[in-house]
Amino acid sequence: MYKIVLTIFLCLIIQNAFAQIPNAGFENWTLGNPNGWYADNDAVTTVTQSSTVHSGSSALRGEVLSFFTYIMPPSIQTGQDARGFAYSQRPVSITGYYQFFPIASSGDRFYVDAVLYKGGVDGTGVAVGALVISAAASSYTQFSATFNYLTSDIPDTCVIQISIVGSGTGVQATPHVGSYYLLDDLAFSGSTDVENQGSHVPVEMNLKQNYPNPFNPSTTISYSIPKASYVKLRVFNILGKELATLADGFQSAGNHSVHFLASNMATGVYFYRLEAEGYTSVKQMLLVK
Repeated sequence: MYKIVLTIFLCLIIQNAFAQIPNAGFENWTLGNPNGWYADNDAVTTVTQSSTVHSGSSALRGEVLSFFTYIMPPSIQTGQDARGFAYSQRPVSITGYYQFFPIASSGDRFYVDAVLYKGGVDGTGVAVGALVISAAASSYTQFSATFNYLTSDIPDTCVIQISIVGSGTGVQATPHVGSYYLLDDLAFSGSTDVENQGSHVPVEMNLKQNYPNPFNPSTTISYSIPKASYVKLRVFNILGKELATLADGFQSAGNHSVHFLASNMATGVYFYRLEAEGYTSVKQMLLVK
């Protein structure tokens, strides 16, 4: 009887430790997909349930596969619709345990990207936490990605994306078939002081490279404006046709982030352009499905 009670107690401790992130230990799966997460398993099954765990009874395994001429990275993103989950705290970092097995000399990298928003994924970016790991790890190793706070807002939504990318940028960032990772026990760590955040004002206009890139099906575009300005941020295809307007209005000085979801767009190269106070900058991004 004592052993049964102790087992239940330990299970509750593990469950509560990761309760803030949906299915953070990847214990629950439905029809081959992790509950609470979006996995692009329609064409080929790049994300599967694994019994090689850090704790509990299951973990997540993501492997780069091919579908005809397309390379399919094992991307997962929080939310059944890839639009994140409700979250209203300001953590210091996001942590987890992983194993990583890149194809030898491929330059493939394991990446984690977490973005906090106020007003949902179509609102204002509050913080970004990201890391890229190139070294192989044959046993479970803890990672920690520290959040960089852009504003003093309390967020209401969090989007976490995890996958494998290749080396370089653009098409050179396509990973190699056979690289894979194992993932378990995600969690948030610590909390920040609101009063000490969001006071930095950038000194110049700056449009940053979207992250992750390549992406599937979503990415984050960040930019800085040194003074209050009318801002327009749009996405175009290679023919110059406008596909989406991500920002079109007056914005305060500071660092801003926009979440871009491309679920209905085809694999290919796209461009995004920022216009503000006579400043124009264009960058390229790659959608790989």
